[in-house]
Amino acid sequence: MKKKTIITILLALFVITTKGNAQTEKAVFYKKVAEQNCDCIKKFEDLDFKTKGIKSDACMRENLKSFVIEYKALIKDEEKLADAQIKRLLKREGIQIMITECKPFYEIFDQLFYEQLKNKKEENPIFQIDTLTSKIKEKATARLFTNRGYLYMAYDQYESAITDFKEALKLKPDYHSAVFGLAHYYIHKEEYTKALELYNQIKVNGNDDFLSIFIKRVKNRMKEKTKNK
Repeated sequence: MKKKTIITILLALFVITTKGNAQTEKAVFYKKVAEQNCDCIKKFEDLDFKTKGIKSDACMRENLKSFVIEYKALIKDEEKLADAQIKRLLKREGIQIMITECKPFYEIFDQLFYEQLKNKKEENPIFQIDTLTSKIKEKATARLFTNRGYLYMAYDQYESAITDFKEALKLKPDYHSAVFGLAHYYIHKEEYTKALELYNQIKVNGNDDFLSIFIKRVKNRMKEKTKNK
């Protein structure tokens, strides 16, 4: 084998090894980001939902400042990224790990849903259901059925809610708000397979971190249900 060919191969191996090491270092760093952000949520777990959200968010924002500096030192001249790009990258990678390893993180989304229902009930007297019914009779739309479905849910009328979400999806099969409402109903009834089918139905290309959290949340509940049998 020619000397030039051997040198080329050795250089290629060096580049591959270097890149592999860099990827490993990044993976370790992303895990650190996720763990410290999870600690932010755990630190304020016992507070009311609103205060917990504000304090956890402030804690994670403070973490992000030091993470940006550390990340720049890690990548050095490998890639030139602005601070805003690094923040977005770290949030995305951290979220993907937190979905798997930070239970308090995805439990927040359960609490968020019930907080939204609570607010909806406070802002909309029960007679608003009749108002929406009149509008649906005039012209049925996916939005009107979904809005009434969430109101039914806020007033614990789950059977009526599921009917409305299904009607909304007949009119507009990809109506995300109705899908999330119906999926939550199935979660409430512990029909997790049906909830997963709905989430997978609307999975979009590109940035679907938010949806990934809901999918992971359902899968974890399925595991817990199996363990408890």
